[in-house]
Amino acid sequence: MARCEIAGQCWFYSREMDPRSQEFELLQKYCHGDKGGCARYRFAQSFGPSYVPRGLQPNELRRIKPVVGFWQL
Repeated sequence: MARCEIAGQCWFYSREMDPRSQEFELLQKYCHGDKGGCARYRFAQSFGPSYVPRGLQPNELRRIKPVVGFWQL
């Protein structure tokens, strides 16, 4: 699978993870799969990769709705 184009600048992608962890599953799902469903990717598309909140998890679209706007999600 293709890696997300912002992966090189992504805090989540660059972390070391246990391959048995839930976070590793998120990495596989979003970073190597459905980047369009990733909250970090969506935020980066709106504001730029350097503005993505460090602790934002890929599956937290609900956290960025007030900032990005419902129409863009």
